[in-house]
Amino acid sequence: MILACVLVISPWLVRWELGAQARTLSPADKAKAINDDRATLLQGIGGAVILLGAYFTYRQLQTGREQLQIAQQGQVTERFTRAIDQLGHPELDVRLGGIYALERIANDSPNDRTTIAEVLTAFVRGHAPWPSRLPGQYRADAPIEQVPELPARAPDVQAALTVLARRQPLPKLRGRLDLEASDLRKARLEDANLQDASLAKANLQEAILDAADLQGAILCNVNLQGAVLADAKLQQASFDGAKLQGAHLERAQLQGARLVRPTPASTPCRRPAPRGGP
Repeated sequence: MILACVLVISPWLVRWELGAQARTLSPADKAKAINDDRATLLQGIGGAVILLGAYFTYRQLQTGREQLQIAQQGQVTERFTRAIDQLGHPELDVRLGGIYALERIANDSPNDRTTIAEVLTAFVRGHAPWPSRLPGQYRADAPIEQVPELPARAPDVQAALTVLARRQPLPKLRGRLDLEASDLRKARLEDANLQDASLAKANLQEAILDAADLQGAILCNVNLQGAVLADAKLQQASFDGAKLQGAHLERAQLQGARLVRPTPASTPCRRPAPRGGP
């Protein structure tokens, strides 16, 4: 069809372009004019074919990219579901595998980091509530000297805290890490990233928080007796009603922090002012 169009249109174009002069042309000149028009038409058709091929190639690449994204999302969903199943397993090593699998997913899929953080904080609150009430938990009135370190008595809870504490900061996590009313006695959280975390009414007695970042954290009515907070970043943190007897605060940064006397348990925690504010 293209060849037929070229053969038919070229003589017509010559007659249209030259008008009455076409009749006065010699056969050689007329043939040359027709051939020139045919060459121009073929070049135009060739350019159109190239553009059309480029468009279809682009669409094919777009379709392939979309299919790849769908496949990747399906893999992430499958991995996430498997990891959640592992969190509820009775065997400790399987639960640990699920926790670290969620960390891998969070690193691979930034859009899922908030959801994974919510899952892990719920895991901590559910497996280490304060006051202690689950079978196997050390009693709330047990002397702190008799309570083993958190990595020894609840390795899965410590693993979840470790993953939360070393989470990547970008994209910004929406909301706060909700670790309220958790039994975190003798937890190890050195260099932990706990910015804006809510630890209200948690028990962090003798926890290790060297160089931890707790800027803007809610620490009202928290038990930090004997906790190590050397070099910790505590700017704009709220310590309303916190127990700090024996806490180590050497070189801690407390600019803008709220340190208010104990308040009744029924008094709501006052949220700290945004960092950088007055």
